[in-house]
Amino acid sequence: MAPTKGVIDPPPGVTPNFENPVQWLYRANWVVVVVGVVLCTSALAMRLYTKIHLSRRFGADDVCVILAWIGAVATQLLGMVGGYENAGYGIHLWDMDQETFDRFEKVELADAVIYLPAMSLAKAAILILYHRLMDPSQMCRRVIYAVGCLIVAYTVAIDLALIFACRPINKGWDMSVEGQCVDKGGLFMAIAVANIVTDIILILLPVPAVRRLQMGHMQKAGVMGLFAIGCATVVTSIIRCATLVPLLTSADQSWEMARALLLVNIEANFMILCASLPFLKQFLRVHAPGLLSSHTSSEPQTPTHSSRPRRLTNRGMPKVGNSLLAPTEVELISDTLERGRPGVDRQYTGDDTTSESETIHVIDDRVKSKGSLC
Repeated sequence: MAPTKGVIDPPPGVTPNFENPVQWLYRANWVVVVVGVVLCTSALAMRLYTKIHLSRRFGADDVCVILAWIGAVATQLLGMVGGYENAGYGIHLWDMDQETFDRFEKVELADAVIYLPAMSLAKAAILILYHRLMDPSQMCRRVIYAVGCLIVAYTVAIDLALIFACRPINKGWDMSVEGQCVDKGGLFMAIAVANIVTDIILILLPVPAVRRLQMGHMQKAGVMGLFAIGCATVVTSIIRCATLVPLLTSADQSWEMARALLLVNIEANFMILCASLPFLKQFLRVHAPGLLSSHTSSEPQTPTHSSRPRRLTNRGMPKVGNSLLAPTEVELISDTLERGRPGVDRQYTGDDTTSESETIHVIDDRVKSKGSLC
């Protein structure tokens, strides 16, 4: 039997449509999900191939990105299959019966509980990269650990607050149950604000270290650009935070959810892309060097120095404070900074004409042969 009354009364002059209600942004969300999942999955596969097969440096940050991808895909599929297909996403509340609205509340809660850890795992991958790459001084590590603890703390706290927001718990999605609930809207806003704050911290965290690097301004800008790519979701987080205001204040939340879900889908794919794109140049250098030849061939090549190798010294090597730049992920930076033709190897001679990217390659070679910089 078709329902006869919606969750709320329709505006004057509007007739409820329970049979075939309009679903706002339905196609747009599906396009974003399909295209985004294909792109981010391809990017993740490229990253893993590059890390495992080319550089042989699979680490904890890669595990975090894989788990973040699982959470991102699960969030999108739950929003589309569970939300749009079964829970009234994008439908006016006056076109929705109470049973559908209960499913809406349940899917909305599950989406938030899954998505927050996924974003935090993507941030953890960036912190692990910082830990490997930046100055291993005690202060630097304390800052990284503090930021990591902050991310873990708010992730666990907000997730638990969402799950246990109502007493009893099923009051959160069943309006017929007697009980009390805290303001879940405030929790959703806390998620958005926490993501923005931590994204900004992750962008600013390497700035002091990069400023102390002994390299030119353009190379420093390249390194900062590399770090910023991984934290570029701050833009989508700010936009999503702005869209939360009409969602939380609207009397027709199921309709407004369509726009919020669209931004969540974009952000979910974007965070995986941002974590994988820094490895693209290394991948292309091996499998599609022609795509890079137009860039490298237009740049002047520095004449090769004496073929006789000289003793490697610390002169000219990038430093952070009193310590040399940790080389574990140094090839990643050299991919961004390198200006020479792919495949051209040079011996470090200590001359000032040696580029910083070539110096970084020499550091990497030294670590591979001796196991440390000492």
